[in-house]
Amino acid sequence: MARIVLTVHEETPEEALAQIRAWSETADAVELRLDAFADSGSAVDFDSFRRAFSGTLIATRRGGGMAPGEARRAIAAGFDLIDLELETGKDLSPFDDLLPRSILSFHDFAGVPDLAPLLHSMLRSGAAHVKVAVTPSTFDEDRRLLATLQGVNAWNLTLFGMGSRGLYSRILAPFFGSELTFVSVPGRPAAPGQLSVERAAVLWGDGSQDIPEALFAVVGNPAAHSLSPAIHNARFRAAGAPAAYSIIETESFQEVAEALMRGDELAPRGISITAPFKEEAFAFARRHGATISSRASACGSINTLMRTPDAKLLADNTDVEGISRNLPDGSLAASAVIGSGGTSRAAILALRERGSAVTVFARRPDRIAEFASLRGAKVRSLEELRAFRGDVLVNTVSGDALVEMPDPEALRGCRVIDVSYAAGRLAKLAELRDAGVEAIGGIEVLEAQADAQNELFIGSLEMRPGVERDRKVHSR
Repeated sequence: MARIVLTVHEETPEEALAQIRAWSETADAVELRLDAFADSGSAVDFDSFRRAFSGTLIATRRGGGMAPGEARRAIAAGFDLIDLELETGKDLSPFDDLLPRSILSFHDFAGVPDLAPLLHSMLRSGAAHVKVAVTPSTFDEDRRLLATLQGVNAWNLTLFGMGSRGLYSRILAPFFGSELTFVSVPGRPAAPGQLSVERAAVLWGDGSQDIPEALFAVVGNPAAHSLSPAIHNARFRAAGAPAAYSIIETESFQEVAEALMRGDELAPRGISITAPFKEEAFAFARRHGATISSRASACGSINTLMRTPDAKLLADNTDVEGISRNLPDGSLAASAVIGSGGTSRAAILALRERGSAVTVFARRPDRIAEFASLRGAKVRSLEELRAFRGDVLVNTVSGDALVEMPDPEALRGCRVIDVSYAAGRLAKLAELRDAGVEAIGGIEVLEAQADAQNELFIGSLEMRPGVERDRKVHSR
């Protein structure tokens, strides 16, 4: 059966056909969302979709489901499967003869129900495939979805979490045998938390991987935008490492860190830490006796926390490396750092290691004043940034927040490094480049720090080269 399913959710059949033709080579199957059509009550020309795509075709109608007549027309036109939505009180008996050609699906957009009786009933229904998508609100709930997937161990089951809080299980589910992986046309998600087809190959490879022996994740709030899973999963595959990497968006860093420290089932062995948790993570590491690298100690913040094979904690800050590798060669006379969070500390340290005089510009100068003073850096209000002249300017403000920069003319000869890869910030960097300013974006910084971080993660694995592994994902 197909693995990557492209959900096409467009307002007109013509737009849907265009997207199928544009992206058909990237997916094993296409799910056509009939309910998305603006004139959704009209009869659909199923034959045109069958002609446009040679792979597995699925017809789906949310919000009441398909009528038996429409379902039969889709099958008669050559659609391989129909989606039957399981809803309380809904009579599915008119579809009994179509169950062998159906995906029996259940969606809970508000929470996570008791899954045991639900799955027992659905897997015994006679449907060809079973899909359950629910909405966890905590890391523990998301982790229990993976435990359920492992416990049921059914080849035709698709089970994952929705929304940003469900990304941990959504990304990891295919590694543990969840049969179908639903992805969207880029920029057109059809369900909360759905990832784009562009990210599928880098996240999941060709689907032939072993069940991972160790899990890793980025932890932040927000974190759904993170490119770290693509970077780390690709590196794990290249190294032949039995590991997988996901996203944990949470309000409680403590919940995740304690699960890591205890070595709980299906908790990550190592985490990348992003805003707003870098300083809280440092305090956690120190409180629990972690081995803290000299750079992390100097920063007073960490972006890496992991459990070693001997069950000890190791904390590091590879943000310093990420910024250091993107600094210009030679001596640096004067530099600036924008922001007062954990990444600004790494930037100050990286620049001071190069002998540069550093000025920090921040909306909250009080947050960084003591640290900057100890590192020989000055602190100024953000309003004074426009007067800066120097060799390097590092913007560490997170997300898509825009900062009023000095005029491009004043920045010529200065390298601008922006740690964010949000669309708005990348657009501003492009404007600077067009004006003749040397500018480096957050993806370059992320990849540089991820190189050092991934070495730590792989170093925590007990890999035995040449040993045949037998913990394969169940056959699809």
